[in-house]
Amino acid sequence: MQTLFKDWGPYFSDAISYNEVLTPSGEVRPHWSTVVKNIEELGPYELQQRTRAIHELLSQEGVTYNVYGEFEPVSKIFPLDPIPFILSEQEWEQLQQGVCQRARLLNLLLKDIYQDRRLIKDHIIPPELLFSHPGFLIPCQQTISSNHGLMFYAVDLVRAADGTFKVIGDRTQNPSGLGYAMENRMVLSRVIPSIFKDSQIQRLTKFFRDFRQTLRELSADSEDPLIVILTPGEASETYFEHTFLANYFGYPLVEANDLVVNDQQVWFRTLDGLQKVHIILRRVDDNFCDPLELRGDSLLGIPGLLQCVRAHTVTVINPLGSGILENPTWLSCLPKLCQYYLGEPLILPSVNTHWFGDPVSHEPILQNLNDYVVKSVYANHREHFVFGDELNRNEQESLKVKIAKHPYQYIAQEKEILSSQPVVNDRQIESRHIGLRCFLLHKDNDYYVMPGGLTRVSPEKDSLVISSQQGGVSKDTWVMTFESSAKMSSIPAAPVRVRGINTVPRKLAENFFWCGRYTKRTEMQLRLLRQIEYLRNNQEPPFIEMEWECLEKSRCLDILLNVLTHVTVTYPGFLQPNAHQNLDQKLSVFFHNPTASGTVSYNLKSLKKAAMSIHKQIPGETSNILKNLDSLLPTAPDIPTLHDINQMVINLSAFRGVCVDSIDSGWIFWDIGRRIEWALNTVSMLWAVLMSEDIPEDFWKILVVLDESQAIYHNRYLGSPRPQNVIEMLLRDASSPHSVITQIHIIQEHLDLLKRSKSQVIIENEERLVLEIQARLRIVNLSFVGSLLDKTSPVNSLNRFLLELGTLLRNLSDALNEDYLSHSEGPQQI
Repeated sequence: MQTLFKDWGPYFSDAISYNEVLTPSGEVRPHWSTVVKNIEELGPYELQQRTRAIHELLSQEGVTYNVYGEFEPVSKIFPLDPIPFILSEQEWEQLQQGVCQRARLLNLLLKDIYQDRRLIKDHIIPPELLFSHPGFLIPCQQTISSNHGLMFYAVDLVRAADGTFKVIGDRTQNPSGLGYAMENRMVLSRVIPSIFKDSQIQRLTKFFRDFRQTLRELSADSEDPLIVILTPGEASETYFEHTFLANYFGYPLVEANDLVVNDQQVWFRTLDGLQKVHIILRRVDDNFCDPLELRGDSLLGIPGLLQCVRAHTVTVINPLGSGILENPTWLSCLPKLCQYYLGEPLILPSVNTHWFGDPVSHEPILQNLNDYVVKSVYANHREHFVFGDELNRNEQESLKVKIAKHPYQYIAQEKEILSSQPVVNDRQIESRHIGLRCFLLHKDNDYYVMPGGLTRVSPEKDSLVISSQQGGVSKDTWVMTFESSAKMSSIPAAPVRVRGINTVPRKLAENFFWCGRYTKRTEMQLRLLRQIEYLRNNQEPPFIEMEWECLEKSRCLDILLNVLTHVTVTYPGFLQPNAHQNLDQKLSVFFHNPTASGTVSYNLKSLKKAAMSIHKQIPGETSNILKNLDSLLPTAPDIPTLHDINQMVINLSAFRGVCVDSIDSGWIFWDIGRRIEWALNTVSMLWAVLMSEDIPEDFWKILVVLDESQAIYHNRYLGSPRPQNVIEMLLRDASSPHSVITQIHIIQEHLDLLKRSKSQVIIENEERLVLEIQARLRIVNLSFVGSLLDKTSPVNSLNRFLLELGTLLRNLSDALNEDYLSHSEGPQQI
């Protein structure tokens, strides 16, 4: 008997289940021999290092899966095990035949359901099986053409104890997992390249290239069709995959508000106007796709989409209504349907499934629930199912009552002992049960299978449940081959397409804009808090040329706390009497409250959310920087040390620098957002300072440091910072890169570029606001500010100016949102 993975301790496998790696006599299966040899050569320590490297790489790439919690989805890393799941070439050939036949069968079934319904007329199935299921959508009648049926299909498989594969479910609406499968392949090939070099593995290149080409060929009226991926949004459990595929194929990722129906056509709202959409690869469930004809309360769909489908002006992949095929009741009658539609026996069996709507098989199953898994026919993959043998007598009786009351709503499936294979877990290898999802593409009137798939692993050693929601792990899936084509690259070349700035989707531009704003907002906020901490801890701030012992620290601290309150709009904040009392507690809340707008925690959370929305357009290093920021913010109620605040400022500066150097499409909106925030913060800070009384002379030095303008000031002016010079430099010194007027000048340049690419002559609202801000900054009288230290000097006019300037800047943000970013429009003609 050959020792498997020696030095790691015993590899246990349930003797009842099929062992993917070992034969019953304990020998390594031939197609596993090379991989086993390579993994054993790595050794236990190195394998653990590679496992950690995989996790780090997945974290950098943002490979996440949203797990639904009690209140909101929680984004978690989608884990990948370093040991692949391997199928021999002979096994794969047999499996291909079965899944392709199944895809052809379901395609014919789908067309019959929404056209002639011969299966009802010929009494092949009882009408209740179809008409009682909410997945059957009457508005989709006659909308599925002969050419555009089930274009993309996924099937969930398990291997039974006797070694045969069986189907446990079909994914036909918007099959997920394709992006994760490709990401797994790319990550594993980078972390364990030696195994790839020595193994003959079928690559994924051709399937992805064919996928892209097939979608292009679906459009009859355009040689270069506009193809979009419709996502329900960031809360979707597989949102990472949506962004991955959009980036991988070069398709815009859109939400419902990015699309509009007009004149029986679907249009894509870009910054340059409306563009006709030819093909929608949807990741939204059937019922939610058209609130006009399907689910009326849906915010995820496009009103009028079905009307466009009927008019053949847009193709939706997969067709609306295809969710009916996910009804698990079909598993019980597919052998009969296969003979009916194809005239041949079903090659690939399903797990034995019994529908309680069939009175013949009803009673025997109820008497022996211990051998079955009971599911609702309405259940999607997130909903719970029950193992009969895990219920006590009372629970079984309660379940029987539910079934008897609504028999059409339930099925029972015989419990299968799933196959097992090794998984790396806490410095050892242990056996886990696995399931495989295969992906098929309809091309040239037949179906083709991706040579691999998404293998998922049970979260616990003895668990038969395979669910990403419950903490399962994934594996790369290898199909062995002896052909030379196995050495081809697995990364298909992206299509060559030149896009203008204004082809950026509005939603993407909006996320860039707010990412820029929150980057600058958080950075300037931390600089302000850092100065407060220097004063609180009686530490001399660096780069301030003053006699520290002579500084009126208490008064300067009061002013900074007032500035913090006004700038962050966290009223009453520190404006009340005795603001110094319980200062630790107040500042702790300011750092840690993630639900209160204006706190560090809230702003970091908002920054990460915006960055996640554009993470495929910005470098991978940014995710590490944001993780570092999280690690530097201690748990409540502790306040970060000055060292940690300094590190947070450095990390934000690095984040800004990486974005500035690397952002391509959308960079204009990121920079506009950053500069609007910069100008607003400067204006708010100045206004808050001027609202204070008894401003110490040395406070203006602190203000220069807050703006990072020490060198700039000393290059412009002689002597210590004076009020008039500081305010002049911060507001309208065009030679200063930090002044408000400089930010407005750069925003104007960006707007000019956007306008040129739109070939537009009309002056828009945001342009008028930019011109007005520039004019006001140039003509404002700052001559009286020199006597500001004289407590009798009036500054009301300057304060009023700053208030008006702040209003204009907020109006500028609103105007940009209305013209470039906002999704809200009036009613549209269908």
